[in-house]
Amino acid sequence: MRKIFEHVFERLDTWFETGEEFFPFESGTKPGTLPFYAEKLAYHNFQIWNYENYGRSDRDDLVVFGWRGAQENNKERNLAINGVDGLMRPRYRPEAEIHSETLGSIFDRITIQYLKLLHHRERDPDLAGYIGGHLQELLGCAERLHAGILAGRLRCLELPRLKLYFFEENGREEPEEDPR
Repeated sequence: MRKIFEHVFERLDTWFETGEEFFPFESGTKPGTLPFYAEKLAYHNFQIWNYENYGRSDRDDLVVFGWRGAQENNKERNLAINGVDGLMRPRYRPEAEIHSETLGSIFDRITIQYLKLLHHRERDPDLAGYIGGHLQELLGCAERLHAGILAGRLRCLELPRLKLYFFEENGREEPEEDPR
């Protein structure tokens, strides 16, 4: 697990240091694997971060640009989370203890925390150190969950991601309103 994220952190470092905001996703890892989805999550979270900066503008056209870009990347981010979870799901055993968070959601939080670390490293080294400690804890959580799934001791509680754009793209109708 740490080897996967060493690669992801190197990619995030490079993207951050170049200062380029928007660029196409290019992966050096095999599609459909944990390293691929971890890198894809990092990419889309990096893009969302940059688009959200435009969403804070005083100019309406930049706010719309930022919102649209963040929404599109959030959709891809959710698909990457689902990709991680889809790789793990066949390993779940019905008798295994349920874990309340999925491996995909932990991968997502790891990439977001690393982005925070990058942005605070120079500005506030103490805060960056604090975030770095949380990052190490999250990496440990991911390792333990992954090992537990592979050993058949854990399975994840997967709550459906009922995003409107998933229904629109798949030609499905929106879910009915809650009758309560």
